[in-house]
Amino acid sequence: MHELGANIVSTVALVQLVPAALYWWRGGVQWPFWASLLLAGGETAQYFAGQAGALDLHIPLGVALVAIALGTLFGIWRTGARR
Repeated sequence: MHELGANIVSTVALVQLVPAALYWWRGGVQWPFWASLLLAGGETAQYFAGQAGALDLHIPLGVALVAIALGTLFGIWRTGARR
């Protein structure tokens, strides 16, 4: 189940790049794209660290990714980028 969740989260992180890029391209701010790219790269590293059993990297990276994702969510919500 953990691996299934990792596959879903990694896919969502990659798909998220598309609307973030479109938003930037249509004149929006660019930071959501860069945050999405950081999340996608982090999720990829997280996935491979988990597959390798490197828990010393996997666990703190997971905490950092949750913090970045929440910061991105609150930033978008607060600045009105969702419009």
